[in-house]
Amino acid sequence: MEIKKTLLVDQELKKEYEVTVPKEIVILKVDEEIFNIQKTYKLNGFRPGKVPLNVIKDKEWAYVFSKACENAINDTITKIVDENLYELSVKPNVSIETMKDDEDVKFKVVYELLPNIEDIDLSSISIDKYNVEIGESDIEKSIRKILATHKNWQKNDGLAELGDSVKINFVGTINGEEFEGGKAENYQLELGSHSFIDNFEEQIVGKTSGDEFDVNVTFPDNYHKSSLAGKPAVFKVKVIEVLKASKIELTDEFVKSTFGSENVEKFKELVRKELVNSYENASRILAREKVIDNLLNVTDFSLPENMVKEQLKSLLEYKQKENIKNSITDPINEGELEKEASKLVKANLIISKIGKENSITTSDNEVTQAIMKNVMSAPGYEKQIVDFYKKNYVAVLDLKDEITRVKTLDFIVDKVNKNTINISVDDFDNLNKNIRKNV
Repeated sequence: MEIKKTLLVDQELKKEYEVTVPKEIVILKVDEEIFNIQKTYKLNGFRPGKVPLNVIKDKEWAYVFSKACENAINDTITKIVDENLYELSVKPNVSIETMKDDEDVKFKVVYELLPNIEDIDLSSISIDKYNVEIGESDIEKSIRKILATHKNWQKNDGLAELGDSVKINFVGTINGEEFEGGKAENYQLELGSHSFIDNFEEQIVGKTSGDEFDVNVTFPDNYHKSSLAGKPAVFKVKVIEVLKASKIELTDEFVKSTFGSENVEKFKELVRKELVNSYENASRILAREKVIDNLLNVTDFSLPENMVKEQLKSLLEYKQKENIKNSITDPINEGELEKEASKLVKANLIISKIGKENSITTSDNEVTQAIMKNVMSAPGYEKQIVDFYKKNYVAVLDLKDEITRVKTLDFIVDKVNKNTINISVDDFDNLNKNIRKNV
C-alpha cells in the first residue's frame, strides 16, 4: 500500500509528477479526520464529543472525504519536496484527475524550482561611488527655492500675470447645465500652477479686479470623473482681486516663526544637513543600481517561467495605468517589458541568495518603523496608511521583503571595490538626470 509517484517532466527548473494515492490510505485519512472532529462534534441526543464515529461518518462523509483527500495530496506534495530537496520558486500547481469514493486518488503536480546560482566573489566587482560636495552656493540656492514656496500675497490693482494669484468666483456648465464640483466663491488660484484643467489659468492673464468673462476649456480624456472626461465646459468667472507675491526676507524672526529655527545661521545649518542627507541618499541609490548592473553581468542561469510571467504582469499593469494617467495611446512594447521583467527576476534572485547566505533579515520593529516613516511623510493621511497596513498583511510582507532587499544591496555596496569620485551638486544632478533619461 504505497503511494505511486511517476516523474513525467524532468527539466532543470521544472518537475512534473503523476501521483496515485491508494484508496486504503485515503480511508485511513478519513478515519483520522473523523476522530479529530469527534472531540468537538455536537448532535442532539449525544453529549458533546461522544457522538459515535460511524454516525459522524454517515452525516459528514462529503466533508471528511474531501478533507482526507486534501490532506493526502498535501502530505504527498510536501514529501516529494523533502525527499528531493527541491527549492520552490512558486507554489506547486496541482490538477486532480480522480477523486471519487472507493477509488484511488490520482493527481498531477508541477514544481517550479529556484535555479542554482554560483557563488559570486563580491570583491571582484568595482563601481563608482560619488561623494557630492555641498558648497555655500548650493545652500543659498536651496534656501531661495524654500523661500519661493513661502509667498506673502498682497493685493494689487494691476492686470493679472503668470505667477500672480487671483481670488475668483466661478460657475462651470456643460451644455448649459451646472455640474457637481464646478462652482466656488472667493477661490484663490495661483496662475501658472496648473491646478486647473486645460488652459483655464492662462485665460485669466490680463484680467483685473471686477472683470467678468467666460473661460472655455475641455476636460482631459483621462479625467478622474468619467462623467466629465473629454467634455467641453464653460466657466463664468469673476475676478475679486489680484494678488502679487512680495519678496520674503530671510530674517531670524521669519525662520523662527516658519521653521522653528533659532536664527538664520541655525536655519542654514539645517538646510546644509538636509542637503547632505539628500545627496548621500541619492548617491547610495546610484551605487545600488551600479551593483545590480554588475551582478547581472557576472553570472548567468535559467529563470523560473512563472516568476518572469508574474513580474511581466506587474510591469504591464503599471505601464497601462501610467499611459492612461498621461494620456499616452501608443501601444506597449511587451517584448521590451519582458526583457525588463527577466532582469528584475534575475537581480532579485541573486540579491536574495546573497542575503540568505549572510543572514540578512528584517525585524518586525524595522517594519513598524518603516510604516511610521510613511505615515510621517503624508500629513493628513495618517489613519488611511495605518489602516491599509492593518488590513493588508501581504502589503506588510512586501514591505518587509523590500527592506531586506535594500539592506542586502547596501551590504553588497560595502563589500565591492569602490572608486570614490568627488563631484559638485550641479554635476551630480546632471549625471543623475542623464542616467534617468536613458533608463
